Amino acid sequence: MLDLLTPRVWGDIQKAASNSKHPSHIAVAYFGERGDRLLPLHDGSSLVVDASIATVASGSTSPAALERMRKKGARIFTVEHLHAKVYAFRDVAFVGSANTSQRSERTLLEAVLRVRDRETVRAARGFVESLCFNELSGSDLAELATYYQPRATAPRAPLQTKFSTLLMELTNEQGGGRETQVQPPRPVWEHFFGMKFEDDELPLLTLLNESDGTSSVAARHVVKHHHNFTIELPGAGLPRPAILQMRRLGHRKFSYRVHRPKDRSFARIDGLVTNVYNPLRHSGRLWILI
Repeated sequence: MLDLLTPRVWGDIQKAASNSKHPSHIAVAYFGERGDRLLPLHDGSSLVVDASIATVASGSTSPAALERMRKKGARIFTVEHLHAKVYAFRDVAFVGSANTSQRSERTLLEAVLRVRDRETVRAARGFVESLCFNELSGSDLAELATYYQPRATAPRAPLQTKFSTLLMELTNEQGGGRETQVQPPRPVWEHFFGMKFEDDELPLLTLLNESDGTSSVAARHVVKHHHNFTIELPGAGLPRPAILQMRRLGHRKFSYRVHRPKDRSFARIDGLVTNVYNPLRHSGRLWILI
């Protein structure tokens, strides 16, 4: 039996690791600074990673996290150029895109197949065992730690918003009769529309509505209130729940679509908005840039 897990996968992997009463077999390319917190392994488990000097120096694999795993009873192995992500427990295995890192847990959109077929699970364990030939000792990891440089967390480049799509849940904050007047949070105006609240000149936006089947075009002014901006979006009225999808087409020109529960795409879009980590969001309605 196969199950596809996406975009959040670590809850299922952690649960399987915690429930396992036998040594596990893990082969994962990168093991981050908090990898030992993500992956609770039974004593005697085998963990294969890429702990080459180049990978450690880039900050992708943390020797300190591996040492903590070793002290908990796991055997640590390294294979240069490893790219696999295989998590094999006694009765279930996970194969997919997820490295053991906080970035995988909180930020990246992952896809992992959960496998329960006995032969396939056995094959996954066998694959990991085939890589267990270059074991790292405590002194090896201590030496590798001298090469380690934490990965720099670069801020989101402003130009990237040019190629981003906004997904945002629609609420009814303007009250009855004004349901199409949408008031995104300030970070949306700043990071997606490229506007600041201090701006005196408010733009006229060209909006292409893809939801009505006619790709109708409307020109709408951004309106400033005492604490935020509002834009009127034809087709964004009731009912709720609804999710807005918007993409930049050019200078002050955007296409948009409103997803509703009856649409086949709604569950998938709602899953992204609900589960994808957004470091720019602090409270209020859910939204992300993809």
